Amino acid sequence: MSRVADEFEVHCQAESLWERGTQAVDQVPREVFFGRVGRDGRQYAPYGPATAFLVLPHHALGRGVARAAGLRPGEGAPDPWREVVAAFGSLATATWAALAVAGLFRAARALGADPRRAALTAALLGGATFLWPYATFFYAEPISAALLVWGVAWHLEGRALPGAAAFLLAFLVKSTNLVLAPALALLPAAQALAPGRPSTADDLRRALRAAAPALGATLLAAVVHAEWNAWRFGDPLQFGYDWGELLRPGERPRPFLLAEAPRGLVGLLLSPGKSLFLFAPPLALALWRAPALWRAHRGAALAALGAGLTALLFFASYFYWEGGYAFGPRHLLPVVPLLLLPLACGPAPRRAALGAVVAIGVTVQALGVTVSFMEDQAMGERARSSAYYERHAPDDPAVPPGRPLNRYRLDYSPLVSYPRRLVEHLRDDGPPEVGRGLDLLPLHLTRVDPGLQALGRATSLAALALLAWASWRLRAALT
Repeated sequence: MSRVADEFEVHCQAESLWERGTQAVDQVPREVFFGRVGRDGRQYAPYGPATAFLVLPHHALGRGVARAAGLRPGEGAPDPWREVVAAFGSLATATWAALAVAGLFRAARALGADPRRAALTAALLGGATFLWPYATFFYAEPISAALLVWGVAWHLEGRALPGAAAFLLAFLVKSTNLVLAPALALLPAAQALAPGRPSTADDLRRALRAAAPALGATLLAAVVHAEWNAWRFGDPLQFGYDWGELLRPGERPRPFLLAEAPRGLVGLLLSPGKSLFLFAPPLALALWRAPALWRAHRGAALAALGAGLTALLFFASYFYWEGGYAFGPRHLLPVVPLLLLPLACGPAPRRAALGAVVAIGVTVQALGVTVSFMEDQAMGERARSSAYYERHAPDDPAVPPGRPLNRYRLDYSPLVSYPRRLVEHLRDDGPPEVGRGLDLLPLHLTRVDPGLQALGRATSLAALALLAWASWRLRAALT
């Protein structure tokens, strides 16, 4: 069944919030809507309550650009106004990805790294991990990544209240971020304990007081989610997902199943399409430096590695551990900046090892930002659309009860299919079609309306200028 893409529903939430003061997405036709109908008969997407607010400034920017370009809503099909507003609204993730890079730099400096080392650590996050492609998608993971790493940075600087506020927003962006709360609370708790001696009852009470803001943020976020769900659906544990079409008829979904965790772990660590180390190769260097982080700052080590292990085990048993239609292990992106913290400690990485991870990382991410992941991630009739999922028959015993009949193919590899797509697009002399071709903003805008070509070029030039400035600043920090 076709439906509105997950990314576009975030735009619809922001649009509704701007125009009608609600996050209900009633402008989406019911037959292609993904989510649930609430008690009030309105449609609600299954996302946290904070996401639409955090992308609203960019949505406003998009409306301003569209108005300046002389566009009006509803003129044409596809609607150039909506496409331009959505395109510029989606730049929110680029901003938040940049904030994640800045947050990692700040955290590295708080751990004692000099500016050159901190800039190198942050640059590896921004250029050699899948944060870069996600800066060009309209998923919420870059927002979560930025908020989490800034929360850690502020705690490392002794600013518990701003750190807890950042954690609170991260928990409100995605409810699944709440599973990271125990690991994150270990950071302020460990900071309050004196290293090298047994802890007394007074020490433990001091640690609990230090962790109180982070724990309070966790409790408040859980209450907000429960109240938000109860108001929308009458059930505090109903988050708005509706997987009925993907299950056997009459089955109840089982979103988490420990028996499926081994398969998820293999996929998230070893599969060619979702391996965390393939899509974020600097993590190999970071894990090698983990003992140095432990010696330098035990609290940061507990928070970073604890959050990484929690996310890995949690999502390995999840309904769609691969992240649905996505590039790489989408669910694990928010903890990647935290897992890179060890690079701020100990000896600097050797040039050969650093060059290898940069070469692999940049190559993988460059494919992700030029080829749309939707081209071969679907369940269509074309052979190329069946490489991502395999559809099982309802009586297939390989699918446990309550789990989806479309199962991710562990042998799927974008490193094989993406270069082939890229070559096809570069050889194609005809007009680009909507939904395929190079995944670049100027081309997208041109497909909607040839008159928007100048706007797309101007946007690209602005982005290149910003990139050149950032590269110059990085070079200055490294020399």
